[in-house]
Amino acid sequence: MNTGHIESIEVIQAKDAIRSVIYSYCRAIDRCDTALLLSCYHPGAYDDHGRFKGPVEEFAPWVMELLATMERTTHSIHIILIRVDGNTAGSEAYFVAYHRVDDRDLMVGGRYLDRFEYRSGNWRIANRRVVIDWSQRFAASGEGSDAYTRGDRHPHDVSYEQLGW
Repeated sequence: MNTGHIESIEVIQAKDAIRSVIYSYCRAIDRCDTALLLSCYHPGAYDDHGRFKGPVEEFAPWVMELLATMERTTHSIHIILIRVDGNTAGSEAYFVAYHRVDDRDLMVGGRYLDRFEYRSGNWRIANRRVVIDWSQRFAASGEGSDAYTRGDRHPHDVSYEQLGW
């Protein structure tokens, strides 16, 4: 009987930590949480975000300024493939991102291609390239039901109070 590939506990833990960073990145962007965003990267990490290419220390203020022009965003991760090799790892994470800009809704599908490194006990992004596979613009849709709590940005989003984040 072929049992297939069995991963070590260390590899499983590394993949879990890397997935957590990818999810935290999306939360940081959607909540406009600069401290959380920076915690996803190693100092000096490189980010290629299309119009921006450079170190994370310059990316963070650039993207926060860009996000300030948007009413809201939501990033969803769908597939995450990770290959761990010692203290480095490569990952490809598929995303769909929604952006409300003025009176338009923009949806973008793409992938985060990341090189992670394990340093000082943490897996973080050392190099990121964003690849866009498709995008589509729509007239702004309705706001939905007033019965639900409306999401907001850092530090006003209810999750910071309710979950202690």
